Amino acid sequence: MLQLLRSRLRRALLVILGVSLFAFMIVHLTGDPATLMLPLDATSEEVEAFREAMGLNDPLWQQYLRWLGRAVRGDFGLSLRHQQPALTLILERMPATIELTLAALGVAICTGIPLGVWMASRRGSWSAFAGSIFGLLGQAMPVFWLALMLQLVFGLLIPVFPLTGRGSFKQLVMPAIALGFYSTATIMRLLQSHMIEVLQQDYIRTARSKGLSRALVILKHALRNALLPVVTVIGLQLGVLLGGAVITENIFAWPGVGRLLVQAINNRDIPLVQAGVFVIAVSIVIINLITDLLYTWLDPRIRLEG
Repeated sequence: MLQLLRSRLRRALLVILGVSLFAFMIVHLTGDPATLMLPLDATSEEVEAFREAMGLNDPLWQQYLRWLGRAVRGDFGLSLRHQQPALTLILERMPATIELTLAALGVAICTGIPLGVWMASRRGSWSAFAGSIFGLLGQAMPVFWLALMLQLVFGLLIPVFPLTGRGSFKQLVMPAIALGFYSTATIMRLLQSHMIEVLQQDYIRTARSKGLSRALVILKHALRNALLPVVTVIGLQLGVLLGGAVITENIFAWPGVGRLLVQAINNRDIPLVQAGVFVIAVSIVIINLITDLLYTWLDPRIRLEG
């Protein structure tokens, strides 16, 4: 188990190193960092002086190692717009993003698992067919379109929930549904397929032959074994939701990291963009690592193979 843990940690560190390179290269892939950070009316002398002061005339690999050394210590520089440490600004917005992500995941779990069980137990019925259509729509429907439709229907036509903002439970409902809808469909369809496979196993027939009720067989015997692959998907979906919150936060004016990043891009605030991309990417890597280890702990066969 320790050998497997070390292997997973090495892979995670390699991914984080790649993420750091990507976050650094964002500046150079979008143009000259000096012209991006300075005002449009800056003179050539001011641009050259800025390049010299920031070390932008050094070879690219030296700039990367210098930036990486500061990033490891949590120093991503000052935000050009806010004149505050970029990492501090990102961490201040993280609670809002985590709140929205967990709420969306809660919607996905509390909706997707019951629907998956229902569809598997009603295989071949009209309700299962309707659930399949719902799953296809959920995975095909763009998040931004669903968010706008929710605002139109439940924010304007039937004003039940506030259109934007954060602070109350009502303001959380529509963003959580919009963000979690895709994950709901993913969990539902995966659980349905595994439940159908499990329900055909011999031990399920044995349980039924003993006179156990249909509900008890499904919930106690079938669901427990079908949930194992769903655990992995839930962990992966948490990372997907964390990264996908950018669109939802901007549509609902949710004050999270995603909205801050879009504002930073519009303001050409490169240090803030780099810090945001790095923090979100590292968070996703850590979530995936924990999910991988959890799945290994739940399934001893993987532990033995590792």
